[in-house]
Amino acid sequence: MTLGLLEAAVTALSSYLQTNIAAKLDVLDAEYADFILDDIKAWYKGNIPSALPEFPSVCLQGLNWMREENLNDKMYLRNNLNLIVFVGDDNDQTRFKKLCRYARALVELLRAGEASYGYAYRLEGPVSVSDTLATPAFLQAVNIPISLYPL
Repeated sequence: MTLGLLEAAVTALSSYLQTNIAAKLDVLDAEYADFILDDIKAWYKGNIPSALPEFPSVCLQGLNWMREENLNDKMYLRNNLNLIVFVGDDNDQTRFKKLCRYARALVELLRAGEASYGYAYRLEGPVSVSDTLATPAFLQAVNIPISLYPL
């Protein structure tokens, strides 16, 4: 495997998630049946957008990579990133449900697709919900901190 570091991890995961998120959202819509989750409108790779993001959208924020250990002359890396979902809805309860369901969809895809995107994942801390912005349209985010390890 070529040493691609963080860029390669973000690119591989982004491609996998973009390909599979719509089907996962359909499964959650059928399970809950109280409202339909919108398709992801924008994907931001590398960093949080500098302008207000479209919503719903997903940001794969690359944080850093680090060497874990050397075994048998191989370098093992840990790529650290945040998966951030931005959602806007003027109803507090609906917005919270949407944040939780988008986060669930991403975590379930992370678990199911390790072989497909070529990395093992690990949740690296609490999944957290941001404060709510009043403008635009009650924007809020959920952050999922993860590490990816090349398989």
